[in-house]
Amino acid sequence: MVRTTCVGEWPKDKAGRKIRKAKIMNRKILNEKELLDAVAILDGWAPDGIMLKKSRKFKNFAEALEYVNKVGALAEAADHHPDITFGWGYADLALTTHDRGGITDVDISLAAKIDGI
Repeated sequence: MVRTTCVGEWPKDKAGRKIRKAKIMNRKILNEKELLDAVAILDGWAPDGIMLKKSRKFKNFAEALEYVNKVGALAEAADHHPDITFGWGYADLALTTHDRGGITDVDISLAAKIDGI
């Protein structure tokens, strides 16, 4: 099954260029080269086993909560939900495609959208 996303804008890389390849998603686990290439265009994400992780620091709890709520809105729109841990001054995100057992293009696409926050 090919899954597509058309919610929101195209995700962008660190330089602000649109990542058009992310528009059609196959939900296939990425091989090592694909994963390294994808992570290279993301901001602060790193693979950790079957998870793609990112940590952010904030000045206080309110800023962390605001960020988490924005991530939640993107996740709902994409129907793909990260594991989120947050508290005073921090938010930790972990993405994986549970039904595939690893990191897929769906995770990379959502990570790119989250980078836009």
